Amino acid sequence: MVPTVEAGAGTMIDRIAKYGNPIYPAKMPSPGDTLSDTPTDAFWGQHGWHFTDKVGKLQEQDALLKDKPQLLSTRKESNQVFETTALAVKGVQEGTYYGSVQWGWEKDAIGKVKKLPLTLVSNDVPSSVFARASELWNKAKTSEGKETTPWTYGWSAIPRTTRRPSSVSLRRTPGWKSPIRERQNRSIRLRRKKNGGK
Repeated sequence: MVPTVEAGAGTMIDRIAKYGNPIYPAKMPSPGDTLSDTPTDAFWGQHGWHFTDKVGKLQEQDALLKDKPQLLSTRKESNQVFETTALAVKGVQEGTYYGSVQWGWEKDAIGKVKKLPLTLVSNDVPSSVFARASELWNKAKTSEGKETTPWTYGWSAIPRTTRRPSSVSLRRTPGWKSPIRERQNRSIRLRRKKNGGK
């Protein structure tokens, strides 16, 4: 988790503590797994792809993330802000970021909850806060004391002019589902206002 003295304090890669792969729909990884090796759990979503196979046939599957954000607390004036990014972890575009979006919810002083709008963060690499959370992830261990699968794609090595397929776009409509046919992950920022909170 990003320390309180840094920008984006409270941000972390959003995974259950025992799951060592930072890709959200991934199951528990085997030793030596890369980001692309660990199978996914349909309950949380699926990886996507879009490529032409050796016989010239187009192979494609939509990436999907299923999540119901929640904060197990009765605290008022709180929120959860998520950043979800799409990244190619295999194939000729491995290491390419396709953009990221921000979404979430907030609760006011009287306990009323409001959904935050889906907004575009970046057309390519994720935010610097996401990068910092990923850096800290790489240094962490699971709740079972196992090594985490490292987030191996850095930000400085990928130019902001990274080209994306022309068919890729990020939509801001309600019920948005990523049309990006590559793998996804997200970071989460937890904030709780002190004034008037319980």
